[in-house]
Amino acid sequence: MGSRMVRNLVLVGALAAVAGFVVQGSSFGPGSAEAVDLPTADIAAGAIEHTVTAAGKLVPLREVDVGAQVSGQLQTLHVTEGDQVGRGDLLAEIDPTLARAGLVEAEASVDMLRADLGARTAEREAAAATIDRLRTLAARNIVTGAELQIAETQLAVTEAAAASLEAQIRQAEAVLDTARANMAYTRILAPMDGTIMSIAAREGQTLNANNEAPLILTIADLDRMRVEAEVSEADVARLSPGLDAYFTVLGGGGERWDGRLLQVLPQPIIDNQVVFYRALFEVDNADRRLKSQMTAQIFFVLESAAGVPLVPLAALEAAGRGGDEDRVTVRGADGRLVERVVTLGVRDEIRAAVLDGLSVGETVMLGGPAR
Repeated sequence: MGSRMVRNLVLVGALAAVAGFVVQGSSFGPGSAEAVDLPTADIAAGAIEHTVTAAGKLVPLREVDVGAQVSGQLQTLHVTEGDQVGRGDLLAEIDPTLARAGLVEAEASVDMLRADLGARTAEREAAAATIDRLRTLAARNIVTGAELQIAETQLAVTEAAAASLEAQIRQAEAVLDTARANMAYTRILAPMDGTIMSIAAREGQTLNANNEAPLILTIADLDRMRVEAEVSEADVARLSPGLDAYFTVLGGGGERWDGRLLQVLPQPIIDNQVVFYRALFEVDNADRRLKSQMTAQIFFVLESAAGVPLVPLAALEAAGRGGDEDRVTVRGADGRLVERVVTLGVRDEIRAAVLDGLSVGETVMLGGPAR
């Protein structure tokens, strides 16, 4: 190969490289015609939310542990797990033998004291009548003052004895009230309308209520549920009561349940040295689709917009994200690329609402050139 041919091939290669650079540059440069395919996105209107996301669980808004207030053998259980009960329904019965014996003893004690008081009252009335008679006789000098004094002393003793018996009766009546209550406590009644969630005791089991009330069952109202979200300490400062919130559950088919943030509890939860705070809100559950202890994916809405043009954040990655202003590269109807300043509003992880600078139907380049 001659030197002339070598120089010609080198020249052709150089011209080809220059031509390739010009084509690539023209395809990205503002105001230039597009020469190669680039990823694009069309601006469309839609809804967008800026949210704080948290995991959490569902618990009944009202849940009560029902226990035994008297000791004895659990004689009968009238419910099973899942039963619906109303306030005042009979749930279980404890063997009433001991309670009944205590009631009979307390009633007998009160009756005996009342009988004693009756006798003392009769003695007091007789002593009072005697004093009245002696005073009349003393006025006529028929009896001495000493006899009158003895009668008055006897009346005072009788009145003191009656007063003592009255006090004993009040004490015995208090014991009687306790015995009646213990007898009533052998019948376990539902404290509220709800569902039997769990049963901890079984028929025939001996319950000892001397130190604390042993648990028999748990009842809950499932018509309204409480959502307990565990929010990281990095996000909790952005939450405030009244924020709109919603959640989804596993197996819920993407359905969302809406609520409003009620409060953030002050006591933190520390898990493996990570700090969380519980944020609470409530939802209706009349259809009973939500179950206790379900895992929920929870979203607290900080900002939202609907029916606004949306632009992918990928269009800002090189064209303006992180700069003093947001810019995108727009492809016109003639295929030319123009860099444009835009004003953005609500953002999520992938999109932003456009307040000014773009219209629905326009096309933007994704991953556009750096300025």
